[in-house]
Amino acid sequence: MRRSRDGAELAWTNLELDGPAPADFQRVTFAGAGNLVLSNHSHGGRLGRADLTHSDSYDLAITTLGVRILGRVHLPGRPDLQFTQRDGDWVVAWAPVPFAAAYMVRADTDIPFLATGNPSDTVYQIRWDDRDTLTIPARPRVRVTVLDSNLVAYLRDPFRARAGIDAGYGVFGAVTRAEVEIPRTRP
Repeated sequence: MRRSRDGAELAWTNLELDGPAPADFQRVTFAGAGNLVLSNHSHGGRLGRADLTHSDSYDLAITTLGVRILGRVHLPGRPDLQFTQRDGDWVVAWAPVPFAAAYMVRADTDIPFLATGNPSDTVYQIRWDDRDTLTIPARPRVRVTVLDSNLVAYLRDPFRARAGIDAGYGVFGAVTRAEVEIPRTRP
């Protein structure tokens, strides 16, 4: 995998998946090939997670069993979340970000709300639902996850075999996250 603008490679390392499986508590050993994780920091001239740039593009090229699979993803921009009051309501608002296909919003103070399907919808009204205050963290937050178009296309169509890649099965997608702290109760 490479960054599109300069061809810089990413620093993938094997992810060791040896140990008890959480579902059946039996010892399961996974093959090392194909179980990879991106290093946190660059090493050996390759980029790590800390080097990824919002609103940048990344290219994938994999050859498996003689088949070459190509893909491209655009890492969505990171929203700048603002806790503010609008028309008497308390909201978290943000400007639209590049390469956003959908936003998922989760507020610690509200009963879970799934996603806004419209990427232009960049305001979330805090509801402070009638929840037991014991379940609300001492420092509640609103979290916004920005989904790219590849991931959204794949999630919206249960019969879709692929998104973001030209062959095979699966998705080559990206998300970006941001969060802001809010009061435990309505101000």
